[in-house]
Amino acid sequence: AGIVAFSKSLALEYAKKKININCISPGFIKTDMTDKISEDFKKILISKIPSGDLGTGEDVSNCAAFLASDMANYINGETIHVNGGMYMA
Repeated sequence: AGIVAFSKSLALEYAKKKININCISPGFIKTDMTDKISEDFKKILISKIPSGDLGTGEDVSNCAAFLASDMANYINGETIHVNGGMYMA
């Protein structure tokens, strides 16, 4: 929550300078850390993700690449949830 609020504050501050500030909020991503979660608990987590699987680092980096591109010029002060829909569930 602190990072989201901080990014919104920066977005307000730097908008006049044509600098966009956004936040990426990843869900459960396949990493060495999530590999250590027990399979039973992992199944419970995945059951709460509408897309039915954990995300990948590439899912997060694709979002970052989009935000860094000209296609995102008018996006400012937003939090993009990269979580397979878990935020909705």
